[in-house]
This record gives sequence, C-alpha cells and structure tokens, in this order.
Amino acid sequence: MTRTPAPNTDETPRYVRLSEHLDRMQNKQRSDRLVTLLYTEIREGRIEAVRLNETFLSPKHVRRRNGDGTYQRRLRDLLILNTPQVQDWFRRTDQALTPARARPVQVKVTQEAVESGALSFAALADATRVQMRASQLRGKVLGQSNRRARVPGRSFRERQHARR
Repeated sequence: MTRTPAPNTDETPRYVRLSEHLDRMQNKQRSDRLVTLLYTEIREGRIEAVRLNETFLSPKHVRRRNGDGTYQRRLRDLLILNTPQVQDWFRRTDQALTPARARPVQVKVTQEAVESGALSFAALADATRVQMRASQLRGKVLGQSNRRARVPGRSFRERQHARR
C-alpha cells in the first residue's frame, strides 16, 4: 500500500523539480555536491522523490581534462515532494555550500601601505627579523655541512683532481 500525502492547503507547490532547486542555488558551481547529498537523503528515506524521464543541464560548468573549454553534465530530473522539512533541508544545504566570504585580498608591502595604516610596521619588522634569522641559520648549516665534506690539508683544486 502506498502512502499518499495530505492535500496541499497553502500556497507552496506540492511537488518541485530538482532542476528548479538547482536554478535557485546561490553557488551553482556546487550543484554537483547538492545532488550527491540529495541522492543520499532519498536513499535513506528522509526525502521522497520520483525519477523522471526528462533530463536537464547541470548549472555547473566543468573543465575538460585537456583544457579545451568547459561543458555541462546532463542529469535526470527528479520530482520531489515539497514538505517544510525538504524546504528547510534545501535552505540549510545551500547555505552550507555557499562560501561565507571571498578570499581576503593581500595588501602589498609598500611605504604608502605602512604609512596609511593598512599594514602594521611592528608586525612586518618582526616577520622580517624571523625571515632573516632563518636565512642566516640555513647558511650556517650549509657551511657546516660543506666543512665536514672537505678533506683537511687539500686545496679545492687538489680535491677536484682527486675526484676524476
């Protein structure tokens, strides 16, 4: 015996297509991940859906491996029972797949940037000191390893001649 949902009394549509949900996504390049998560929810029985014979183009643009442009995958459409839980799941998943903010722009180290206050002189001076100490330490280690490799009492020219 099949379960029939109660009649729809509010303004929301009773069924919604997967293609409609993907069109409403904020970050369309993550649509493949949403589809994967949705299929998992359907398999585990948390969302009711019916596979349709119609296909649609995924909104995600995928690069070809040899670098010759992009293409869009074809997906089979689904008819999803539109319940408040499903709407909430789509909303939460879309938020989770949308990046919170863009990557911060790194300010170039210039005199103007330091004078304007965009960069802290004290922090930059500390970073410079750390870099210079690390460089000096690398040089010392390299010099010590070269000293160990040298045979005492022989000049550079004698060592080169002995290698031949």
